[in-house]
Amino acid sequence: MSSTIQYQKAVPADYTALTTLLSANKLPVTDINTELPYFILAKKEDQLVGSIGIEKYGSIGLLRSLSTDALFQQQGIASRLLDELLAFCQSEGIQSVYLLTETAKSFFQKRGFTISDREHAPESIKNSSEFSQLCPSTAVLMKKEVG
Repeated sequence: MSSTIQYQKAVPADYTALTTLLSANKLPVTDINTELPYFILAKKEDQLVGSIGIEKYGSIGLLRSLSTDALFQQQGIASRLLDELLAFCQSEGIQSVYLLTETAKSFFQKRGFTISDREHAPESIKNSSEFSQLCPSTAVLMKKEVG
């Protein structure tokens, strides 16, 4: 009997499992807030199988940490996490979502994100640790209007 994937807001007790998943997928973890205020997780039973988060800067958001456990990829989990996050953004008044990626450009393009010039990123995004320190300058900046 196979159990279904549950999607839920993260709680501080999820921090270790989340950073382990992100590290396994070579995503930055050093600036993840231990309270996990804006993360959504995918779990199968008690196992963390996917994650997504947002850094909120007023009406702008920076998507963070979309990740799926290697054993659970190609099952639609990342798409569902993205849908959950975009719905959350709308409820929080976030109108524009930005992200940086080195490996998932086509995934996000298929979901309505467009490539944006890094030079024209909002100051709040430019000042984020992900933009200014953690992601290399070769990472592609993408944007989607959600509000």
